[in-house]
Parts: sequence; C-alpha cells; structure tokens
Amino acid sequence: MFEKDGGGGARENDEKAREDIRFVTARDLGRHTAKLLDEVGRGIKIVVTRRGAPCASLVATENLMLLERARRPSPTESFEEEELDLDSFELPAEAWTVLELFARLRNVDVVVSETDLSVQEVLATMSRLELRKLVALTPGGYRVTSLGRRALAQLDQARD
Repeated sequence: MFEKDGGGGARENDEKAREDIRFVTARDLGRHTAKLLDEVGRGIKIVVTRRGAPCASLVATENLMLLERARRPSPTESFEEEELDLDSFELPAEAWTVLELFARLRNVDVVVSETDLSVQEVLATMSRLELRKLVALTPGGYRVTSLGRRALAQLDQARD
C-alpha cells in the first residue's frame, strides 16, 4: 500500500526520526487520503513523491504555523553576530555529512551516490535539515540557507 521510508540500513541514532517521516506516492495519496491525514494527526510527516521525487508534504496545521513563525526572525534578533550552538540542532553526524556534501555538490542524487544512504534516507535527512532552516526547498530544488552556510563554516572551524 505505502512506500516504506528508509529502505534498510537504518542507523540507530536516526531510527526515531525516520519513523516520523513516511514517503508515499501521489497515487497512494489519492487512494488513502483519510488514512494519511490520520497519520499526520498522530505526528507523522508525509512526503508525497511523484516519479520518485518529492513534490509535496502533508504537515499538521500546528506544525505549519510553528514553521511559519520560525521562518520570520524577530527584527531585533541578529543571527549574524552570535555563535551558533550546533548541538541545539539535535542532528546526527550523518545529517551534517549530508549537508556538507549537498553544499559542495548541490545535487541530492550525487549525495546518494557519494554515501551509503538510499534516496529516501537522503530526502528524509534533507527534510529534517529544512525543518531546522539549514536548507530550503525551492521550485528549483533544495538550496543551502545562510544559516546552513554559517553552521557549516562553524563546523569547519571546530574541526581545525
């Protein structure tokens, strides 16, 4: 009935996050809308794919409102001046690796070929990075945000 996310090879530290994201085809969305909406109500994020590529997401209304508020920083907040607390992003090392590779390669398919992750695992990671405002999904695909670039720069400095 539904495509199962993660396609095997799950990492222990990322298992819970994968359970919260489900990938379904556009056809499954049409056939099982009520069931999918119930899942969204239980906190599962639904990513709809068309021909294998993500094209839409189903998000609970309260989460959408939180995302909208998070996208608009307060005018008094200056993200450029303060140092980021990378631990506050609560991302596994694998997600930082995906972000670094994507920033360099700018193509999800190439990131998949450079890692041992499946397409769905990379897309689930990109979705988590988007929720944390490190990448943004645009009509032309994902792009690394200024916050994502700052986090990567700080990560590089921490390694030196």
